[in-house]
Amino acid sequence: RDYLRPDYNGCAFSGARAEEPAGGPVDQAARAYRAEMREIFRELCVRAGADEPELLAWQLQLLYSGGAESAKIERNAEVSVAQRAAVETLLRSALPQAPAPAL
Repeated sequence: RDYLRPDYNGCAFSGARAEEPAGGPVDQAARAYRAEMREIFRELCVRAGADEPELLAWQLQLLYSGGAESAKIERNAEVSVAQRAAVETLLRSALPQAPAPAL
């Protein structure tokens, strides 16, 4: 939904990080934020039964960050549609499928 706001400017950490030198306090905060987000994704992947939760967490973070950056640059709400489709495809391939109900 944030992508639809006319004042959407993407991730504040990403924007601030682009203006500051590597290794400084802003860089450290941005890296800590990304690590925290990736850990949230990893925990969700473990709960969902992913065989490779660390890899899936990285992949989800890439889609999350890439979608946010694309929406910021392109100013196109359809980015969220493509982002969701990519996430759904990834999850279908990475998570165990529930068995079909017995008839």
